[in-house]
Amino acid sequence: MTRSSTLFLSAAFLSVILYFYHNQIPILRSLPFISTSTSSQIYSEWRNCMLGNMEFLMTVDDETFWNSLENPVQKCELLYSLKDVKMEPFDNMDETKYSILPICGNTVMSVVTLGVGQDVTAELALQKRIGNFSVQFFGADPIVEGNDELFSKVGTFFPFAVGNSSRMGTASVLLNGNYVEKRVVHVEFIQFLKGIIGKIFYDNIWVDGEYAEYELFDYFVNGGNLDQEGITVCQFNMEFHLPNAIRKHEFKKFITRIFNDRRYAFFRPVRGNHIRLTKLVKMSRRNGYTTFFAVLSVSLLLYISFISTPSTTSFRLGGNSAVDKVYKNYSAWHNCLKNNISSMEGNPDALWGNLWRGIKLCEVIPEMKGLFIGDYPNSDETKRHIVPKMQLPSVIVTLGIGHDTGAEEKLIKGLPHGSEFFGADPMHEINEDLYTKLPGKYFPFAVGESSGFAEASVLINTTYTTKTVVNVDIIYFLKNLVKRNFIDDIWIDGEGAEYGLFDHFFNGGRFDENGITFCQFNIEIHAPDTLQKKLFHDFIFRLLKDERYAIYRPVQGHHMRLFMLNFGNEECVYKYIL
Repeated sequence: MTRSSTLFLSAAFLSVILYFYHNQIPILRSLPFISTSTSSQIYSEWRNCMLGNMEFLMTVDDETFWNSLENPVQKCELLYSLKDVKMEPFDNMDETKYSILPICGNTVMSVVTLGVGQDVTAELALQKRIGNFSVQFFGADPIVEGNDELFSKVGTFFPFAVGNSSRMGTASVLLNGNYVEKRVVHVEFIQFLKGIIGKIFYDNIWVDGEYAEYELFDYFVNGGNLDQEGITVCQFNMEFHLPNAIRKHEFKKFITRIFNDRRYAFFRPVRGNHIRLTKLVKMSRRNGYTTFFAVLSVSLLLYISFISTPSTTSFRLGGNSAVDKVYKNYSAWHNCLKNNISSMEGNPDALWGNLWRGIKLCEVIPEMKGLFIGDYPNSDETKRHIVPKMQLPSVIVTLGIGHDTGAEEKLIKGLPHGSEFFGADPMHEINEDLYTKLPGKYFPFAVGESSGFAEASVLINTTYTTKTVVNVDIIYFLKNLVKRNFIDDIWIDGEGAEYGLFDHFFNGGRFDENGITFCQFNIEIHAPDTLQKKLFHDFIFRLLKDERYAIYRPVQGHHMRLFMLNFGNEECVYKYIL
């Protein structure tokens, strides 16, 4: 987040909102910012004021457009009809955000900050102005230190950048008073608003993304992604950081499109450079930039998605595929375990207490002796893994790092060059340093069956504590952040979150629906209550029915640890079994 002086433009209600007002669409009758009797008139007068200047500016070069836009904006915001539109200033340490407050008293504002920048002065001022229980703040910044503690005083903090795609990418971030380039986790804008926060109506968004704003332009145009997902943003502030030639062209194209969409109006231009002091006490100028404050509209859209379900591999006796070649071995194991635990079907308590006996008997039958399951101990547990029989790189995912990468450090020494490690844990202290040193890619959130907020048992210092954390859906995590759909091994230690993932592994489950394959997985099942024992019971018997995974290396105590191996996928069988 750049705390500098800005070219700051802000916007009033758009024509689309006004159109919906006059057509009495129910969701818009209670919008709390401008009265319905004057909104269309206000917008029409503002647009007529801007029209001649905009028509001229659309014909000039990108540089002139960038340097000249604030003049007509300043002139037109002085219109008499705008005097009752109260755009109140809320100061940060070196910049000002704007917001129109609700005109009705029974509403709760939802305000999002993209780029906290170790400064919540404006959020605190808005909170004080409107009342502690009338505004909800959500803030995202990839730098946890400083920002988490600060923002948690006013709202909910999210430890990642937000942009037009989910990825690991480079961002300009504030570290120890200086802006540096760093690889950080990015979450796509719609997924953040709708999937993680879980809302589709926002009163204000303050966008200060250190050049990430340019990739968000298309979201705000008529028919853009916000419209497609039915997301309403009533107001937004946006900084446009000093652009190169390409970005100046994008800026002109964006403002021209916004004006021609007849939906936005913009105000409050501020332009200039800000002087900062570095640690060397050297006077330096921070790049100039442009900022917009905008009030947006609603659009309604029917959104339909179709998901195809891939077929699962089945065994064929006497076939020539890799899966067929291991059929007899798998069948021997399957029959062994089924014979040993079938008497416990329908009795979750008995299965929880005795499953380990059957697994231990069946993992040593002659048909299983060719498997070389390696042990990779952490400080208080052991992960299992079969290294590839061919020199092919592996993809390893850890869900729940727990301040311990001993197993990963041992495993990485035995894997082929080019193998990748991805680890997620909501507690970044210690975990981030440990996992990135592997080297691996670290993600500062929990992963589970759905996105949003969740109560999780997390390791703080040396004690497990229940805390509300950001949770990301495992499908989204693997497909959009890890960007891998073939996982050699996933180590699941979710402190109870594993129960929500059981049905994902079934034939035709969510992993199959999304084309995601696991060759191996380690899973820790934490001490279950009565309902969770039933879920575990159904999980084990469904795996037997599906005839895909074999189960090995049980460790039974207060919790249970199991290792699974995929006999139903061609690539997995070639790589780890044949």
